[in-house]
Amino acid sequence: MLSNNISLKKYSFIFIILWMVIIAPKSVQLILFLFLLPFILPKKFKLDIPLILGICYIIIYASSIIINVFRFDHEIIRVIASGNNLLIWILAFLFYVVYKENKVEKLEVTRILKNNFYILIFLYYASLFLYFILDKPNISLFGHSLYDEAWFDNNLVIRFSGFTDYANLVIMFVFLFFPFFLHYINNKSNNFYKFFMVMSVFLVVVQTYSRSGYVLLIFPIFFSITLYLQEKLDKRLLLLIYMLNMVILVVILSYTPASEIVYSVFLELLNAREGSTETRSLLLTESINITNTLSPYIGMGIKTLSPFGLLPYGSHSTFVGFFYKSGYIGLIITSFLFIVINLKLITFLIRRDHILRSSLSIHLIMVSAMFFVEDIDGTNWLLVFYFILVGYVFNSKNWSVNEK
Repeated sequence: MLSNNISLKKYSFIFIILWMVIIAPKSVQLILFLFLLPFILPKKFKLDIPLILGICYIIIYASSIIINVFRFDHEIIRVIASGNNLLIWILAFLFYVVYKENKVEKLEVTRILKNNFYILIFLYYASLFLYFILDKPNISLFGHSLYDEAWFDNNLVIRFSGFTDYANLVIMFVFLFFPFFLHYINNKSNNFYKFFMVMSVFLVVVQTYSRSGYVLLIFPIFFSITLYLQEKLDKRLLLLIYMLNMVILVVILSYTPASEIVYSVFLELLNAREGSTETRSLLLTESINITNTLSPYIGMGIKTLSPFGLLPYGSHSTFVGFFYKSGYIGLIITSFLFIVINLKLITFLIRRDHILRSSLSIHLIMVSAMFFVEDIDGTNWLLVFYFILVGYVFNSKNWSVNEK
C-alpha cells in the first residue's frame, strides 16, 4: 500500500515544481524535464494515434533541421535553439505517454495546483503594490518580468506577466490549470472565499491585456462554472435561469444598440495594441512566403530572426510555425494530431461523466484555438504541460465510475 502511494505521488511531483520550471530559463527547464523523466517513464506503453502522429512530425522536423543546416547559412545559436525545440517536442510526447499510462492521484494534483494558483494570485497583487504604491517600473527574475509597461488603446498600462516569458503565458497557465483550481474551491463552503478567488483570477486575466485571451477564455470558464452549478442547483431552476437570461439577451440585442456596442468594443480590442497586430501580421505573412519559396514540403527547420522586432520567423502562431519548420508535410501531420486530440476531448464533453474531466476537456479544446495566434512551443513548459494534461484526461484510470 505504501509503495502504491509513493508511486502515485511521483507522478504529481512535476506539478509541485511547476513554478520552478516556469521561472527557470529554457535551458534549465529542459534539464529539469530530462532529469525527471527517467524516474517516471513506463517500461511498456501502447502506441495510439496522437503518439504515432507525434513521431511522424518529429521525424519530418528533425529531417528538415538536418537538411537545412547544409542548405543555408545559420547562426550557431539558432541551430542550438532549433535542437532544443526538437528535443522538447520529443520530451513532450514522452510525458504524454507517462500520464496516459499511469494513474495520477486527482486530489493530490488538485491540492498542489491550488497552491500554484495562490502563488499566481499573490504575484498579481504584489505587482499592483510594487507599481502603484512603491512606484517600481519593472522587476525581473532570471530575465522574466513580473510586469511591464505597455500601450493599450492609447493608454500606458502595466501588463502582468508573472515571471513567465511574456504576458500571454499567464493566459495559458489559466487555460491549463484553472479547472483544477475551480474543482478545489467548489468544495469549499465559504462563498466569500469562492467569489474572491474567482474574481482574483478574472483580474489576473484582465491585467495581461491579452486580446485573444479575453475572447477565448470566456467560454471555457463560463462552461466550467456552469458544470458545478448544475451539481448544486435543481436542474429545472437552472434551466429557468438560462432561459430567462437568453430571453433578456435577445431583447437587449433586438431593441437596444447593444450589438453595435459589442461589435465596436471588439474592434477596439482588436486594434488596442495596433503596433503588435501589425508586427504579427507582417511576421506571419513573410514566414509563409519564405517557406513557400524556399522549402514548401519539409519547411525551413531552423527559425532565423526576422527584421520584425527580431522575432524568429514562424513565431506567433503554432500552425504557421509548423508550416515554417516542417512544410506542408509537417503541417498536415500536426493538423491531424490536433484534430484527433480535440475529437477525443469532445467525446468526454458529450459524456459529462466527470465534472473535472469535462472542464479540462473544454479548456484544452479552447487552448487549441489559442494556438492559432500563439506558439505552443514558445516556451518549454507550455508544450510539456499541455501534453501532460492531454494524457491525464485520456487516461481512464484517473476517472472512477463511482465519482463525478
